[in-house]
Amino acid sequence: MSQKITTLFILAVLISYQTGCITDSNTDISRVDVYDVDAPDTAGVNTDIPVLIKFYYWNSCGESAWSVEQRNGRNIHVDVYGSYNQGICLGVIVEDSLTYIFRASSAGKYYMTFGDPANEFVSDTIIIR
Repeated sequence: MSQKITTLFILAVLISYQTGCITDSNTDISRVDVYDVDAPDTAGVNTDIPVLIKFYYWNSCGESAWSVEQRNGRNIHVDVYGSYNQGICLGVIVEDSLTYIFRASSAGKYYMTFGDPANEFVSDTIIIR
């Protein structure tokens, strides 16, 4: 193998490790950065309420995302996780979105946060009638 090809191969492997695409299981799962949420101001009791969550993957290997909800009374926190597949990744941020379905069984004001509460997060409020 020529020195140029060897150098390119080593560089590609280093970039992949640095951007988080290669792990022992060929998939890395981590929290993604939420930057915007589109939710209605009001909705009805016992109805499915679609909330559009916009987020960034850290690099071009981001493939799928899902939400995980935690409830504490009328305080709702939603984390969004993404999977990153093995490969040669471009170190660019990739925008994506998913729809989270919120449902409330009683009337009131619900306080919602999305993202990492220890760092930055997006908040919203929905009034259920």
